[in-house]
This record gives sequence, structure tokens and C-alpha cells, in this order.
Amino acid sequence: MFIVKSGWKKCDYQSRRRAFTLIELLVVIAIIAILAAILFPVFARARENARRASCLSNLKQIALGAMMYTQDYDERMPASSANNGPTNGQTPPGDNNNTLSNYLQPYIKSTQVFVCPSSSNLISYSGGVVGSYGYNYYYLAPYGNSATVSLAAIQTPAETVMITDKDDTSSRDLIYPPSGWVVNGGSWQTSATTSKGYQYGNVDPKHLEGTNVAWCDGHVKWEKISALNGPSSNRNQVWDLN
Repeated sequence: MFIVKSGWKKCDYQSRRRAFTLIELLVVIAIIAILAAILFPVFARARENARRASCLSNLKQIALGAMMYTQDYDERMPASSANNGPTNGQTPPGDNNNTLSNYLQPYIKSTQVFVCPSSSNLISYSGGVVGSYGYNYYYLAPYGNSATVSLAAIQTPAETVMITDKDDTSSRDLIYPPSGWVVNGGSWQTSATTSKGYQYGNVDPKHLEGTNVAWCDGHVKWEKISALNGPSSNRNQVWDLN
């Protein structure tokens, strides 16, 4: 009997499960919290990298559409909502009721291409779509001119900005050149007011502190915002035609 009883006690003891102590639970929770703090930013960066790649794809399609447009209009660049007069004899006519997307629709046949995945706005402006991208209108389609500039006038097309990410609150499809840019609320613009007094013309570094750029030769590339702001002797160095 004694042997049987002793054996039963031994088996009962071995079958018991050891519970976690409070200290052990706290250590496990702390490890999980540390891993989450490390991994969540990595996941967020990976998501933004995917959005940046999708945005580059959008810009590539827009740039190709612009290049096809130039072949149909005597190698002249398309216009934007900044223009208010006859431009290149194009249809629709050049006026400030039409946007860049209007002029490129025959080649792209999509308005969603004009919306960056990191944005949510597809603004309608006087019947034209204003998406996430701004056009270098100041040099490529000067306000009030009867025609936009020709490809031959652009001395270094691979180093001249055509289109880039703009502020999502903008109601126009254009970007101002960087002379006079200041940082305001995360975007670079031409007004120092904290209320974003200028409704348009702002470059937005929405992709990992940089912006996607389509250049005048049709190639696209992510750039740090500082790369678009030239030296003090010529702030507009990568925007003008020289």
C-alpha cells in the first residue's frame, strides 16, 4: 500500500503544470512591445515604398502621354489650368478652364492615374480633373502665352522638371518654381503663412521626405526635396529651360 500510494503521489506531482509568474508575464509583454515598436515602422515604410512605386508608375504614364502629345502638336508641351489663351491649336482649347489631364486624356484615357496612392483627392476644377501632381507651367506653359514651349527650347530635358507631387489641398494642377520656397506645414510653397495662404503651387514631399518627379525627357525618379531647390545663384536651376 505504501508503495502504491507513494507512486500515486509521484505521478500526481509530475502531471501538474507550472504556471507563469507575474514577472515572467511582464517580461514576455515587454519583449512583444519592443518587437512591435521595431517592426511597425518597418511595415509602414514598406507600405509607403509600395505607394511610392505605384506613384512612379502613374507619373510614367503621364510623362509618356505628354511625350505623345508633343508629337501631335509640333513638339510643343501641353498646357495646364494656368493658361488663358490659344495654345498650340489644341482641343480642348488653351484656357484656364482646362487642366493637364484634359489635354492628355486622348493618350492616357484615365483620370485615376492622376491620383497618387498616398493621396485621396481627385479635385474637379471647372470641368477638369486636378489630381495629385503639379506641372512646371511657369517655364513649360507660361501664363498668357499663345503657345507652350517647344521641346527644342529645353536645353537639358533629362534635368528639367516637368511634373511632381503637389499639395493635396491645391485646386490647380501646377507647381511654382522654387525661388522663394519656404517650408510650411510639411510642404514647400511660396507663402510663409501657416494657414497655407496660397491654394496652389506647393510641392509636397509625401514619399519618405521626398517627391516623385517626371522629367522633360519622359523618365521618372524619386528625389529629395532639396534636389529640386537649386543653389542661391539660381534656385530654379532644374526648372528653367537652360
